[in-house]
Amino acid sequence: MNLTCQKISMNFDPKGLNALKGFSAEFIKGHRTAVVGPSGAGKTTLLAILAGVRLPDSGTVNLPSKKICFISQEFNLPKDLTADQLFDSITKSRDDKRYLVEVFHLQSKVHKPIETLSTGQKSRVYLVSKLLARPEWILMDEPFAHLDRPLQRVLEAELNEVMTEWNLSLILVTHQLEQAYEWAHDLVFISDGICRYQGPAKKFYTDPPETLSALFSGPANLIASQVLKKHGDYLVIKNSLGEFRLPSKSELNARDGVKFVYLLIRPEMIRLADSGILAEVQQILFQGVTLELTVRTQEGTQLLVKLWSYSKSFQLGEKVFLELDKESFSLLPI
Repeated sequence: MNLTCQKISMNFDPKGLNALKGFSAEFIKGHRTAVVGPSGAGKTTLLAILAGVRLPDSGTVNLPSKKICFISQEFNLPKDLTADQLFDSITKSRDDKRYLVEVFHLQSKVHKPIETLSTGQKSRVYLVSKLLARPEWILMDEPFAHLDRPLQRVLEAELNEVMTEWNLSLILVTHQLEQAYEWAHDLVFISDGICRYQGPAKKFYTDPPETLSALFSGPANLIASQVLKKHGDYLVIKNSLGEFRLPSKSELNARDGVKFVYLLIRPEMIRLADSGILAEVQQILFQGVTLELTVRTQEGTQLLVKLWSYSKSFQLGEKVFLELDKESFSLLPI
């Protein structure tokens, strides 16, 4: 059974800061769901309400199970115990303990005092101590924020193995979109206490519902465009980059007399070519695997372009030709 919440509202002060405002969402059993949004959007408040730590001012939460495990950013572990002693105080199941110790690679650490372990090892001990209670739902609030991304990925893989084996459900609050995209099946986007998007994590990036989601979901070029005409489910638009015939969203199709829309172009949808749109390189950002160029066309349109870092060297002021991957473009309401 899924976990649902309906029209949850909660205010902490008269200004409504860090509030939830009629928030509704459904979290699918057996899925990993990431909850993302800007600071102060209400993510941690939502998680606390779902975990039963806080009560909302209004609205309802349907908890399919009382076996809920809440994992916070800060964890307190007893310093005077070994990991093995801690685990024995939680469960009598030797099979569960043996399985989790092996998955999280703690075989050589369980007999050592917890205070002597590294930060990563303590994180593993903390996760095992929570999982030994055999929860059905795991609610996590930035649990690996204190760890570097490579170690985060290792812990995610280890936890995912347990979740798959025991058919656990996860709701993860994170500020890292990379983590959300890599690990989550579904994604919930909160802004100003309102659910702006709920659906597949990949679709949040490839087909965001509106401009706020588009800007938050990753680097984006939003080009204001004039609607020339409508052909069924397609719109013919024109802007400084040219004229395009593109499929439009249902909410745009339902509107009469739409005159302007945004054309969404992700930086990786723009390629360098031998001919095409002439532009000048204005900024170069080396990002390891990729380069992000800021270029300006002859018509004055500024664009972000994402390339493999080993593809070519660039100089500020250099002239380049751009080719557009028009098949990947999408339209958003203004």
